[in-house]
Amino acid sequence: MTTLLSLHRTSLFLAALLGILATGCRTIEPDAAKAFGAAAGNARSQSQIVFAAINDLTQENILHFAAKQTALDESHFFLVIPKAREDQWRHAFSLMESYGHQLGRLAAFAPGEEFRESLIGLGDQLTKTTDLEVPPGLMVGFVKLGEKVLQFKARHDAMKLAVQADPEIQNIIDLMAKAMGDHGDEKLRGTVKANFNQSILLPIDEAFKFDAKTPEDKLRIATQYGQQLKVRESFDRQLSDLRRTLLNLGYAHAALAQGAPADVRGYVDTIQNDLADAKQLFNQLNTEASHE
Repeated sequence: MTTLLSLHRTSLFLAALLGILATGCRTIEPDAAKAFGAAAGNARSQSQIVFAAINDLTQENILHFAAKQTALDESHFFLVIPKAREDQWRHAFSLMESYGHQLGRLAAFAPGEEFRESLIGLGDQLTKTTDLEVPPGLMVGFVKLGEKVLQFKARHDAMKLAVQADPEIQNIIDLMAKAMGDHGDEKLRGTVKANFNQSILLPIDEAFKFDAKTPEDKLRIATQYGQQLKVRESFDRQLSDLRRTLLNLGYAHAALAQGAPADVRGYVDTIQNDLADAKQLFNQLNTEASHE
């Protein structure tokens, strides 16, 4: 699947490059560029909702897990998704959001020294990114993007910037998507699953083995185990959807570079729908947890 997705992004970029070489006069619609920036903002919001849901809805069970240990230790009190990693994802999406906003202004031929300074400011911010260590290589990707942005501080050609920046955007997206994991047993998705199994499912399994004295006890504990399996599956589905959002963000930028605003809007709409789904599921899980 990863190979097919990479081929899709590559074909979009090649189409963009060939289109520019062939016509030399295509332009980017400012609204399409701004829509890309807004989509990056929606992706940031989606990541925050998903990460918060996973951490919030597992904390009580993690406390119960700690209470069953023979001695308390700091390692027993943890967030399934550490705050530092959550902050890095938010920062990465925010940088892409800022890039999309400035690209939109460039496409609209924003005049004057103020715009030039804001473009330089974005380029400097990108090239001086030093706190994006997860996944490895992400910091370098943003630095290279910043170098591309700075090349256009005295030029008003949003299309050329989008075409030249697209390989860096695709590299950033690819790194983030890989860090999320192609399936539920690897990378961030695998980490969440392993922590969930250890801190939530394992204690329930032990209670079934050692504490259940009657058939009613076994049924109650088995039901609890089944409910938590559904929660784990919903977490992984949300992480999978976030990965899809990342890929759609990459497709949207490639469509920008191709001068295909309708395609951009299609990908942006899908990202918006995934954000709405994340909000709905978060509310549903909170409601179910409050009734237990």
